[in-house]
Amino acid sequence: MLRNSLLGFLAVVVLASGAPAGATDYNNEVDIGILSLFWGNFNARYERNLNGYISLAAGGGFAPNGYLFIDHDDVDWKYYNVNGLVRFYPLGGFQRLYVQAEVNAEFHDLKDESTGDTATATWITPAAVIGWRWVVAERATITLGAGSGYASADITVGDTHLDTEGVRPRFDFNLGFLF
Repeated sequence: MLRNSLLGFLAVVVLASGAPAGATDYNNEVDIGILSLFWGNFNARYERNLNGYISLAAGGGFAPNGYLFIDHDDVDWKYYNVNGLVRFYPLGGFQRLYVQAEVNAEFHDLKDESTGDTATATWITPAAVIGWRWVVAERATITLGAGSGYASADITVGDTHLDTEGVRPRFDFNLGFLF
């Protein structure tokens, strides 16, 4: 009898609690770029769900020591970036498959510590990404995406000026939180 009462009570609690929350129950997400951490860039982004199918996002990041895997012992290198994007979720629900259009701007400041020479570089990269967002444990997100962008760089080193352009790959691996 006690067992049946407990089972009945648990059934009422489960039914009263409703379905687990999904991404559409939340309209905001913050995430951090995990791939960028591998080369020393701390990057974060805020995304706002507009209607379950379309979202807008903006973010930025910095690297206090340039890229980790490039030897630059005698160069003081600071890196900053900002980005803005729009995402379309064709399956709806602010999760699963998405198509993303974005614009990234990177700013590099370099100083040769032995000579005192300075350099600046600005990269502008419009890009397109296709990816997938998983919602885990109701609020945590894992995002994987890949695509490409067209990079345009304006680099000045002393009296030398260099403009460079080309297609670059674009990858995302982010961990986030819905609220």
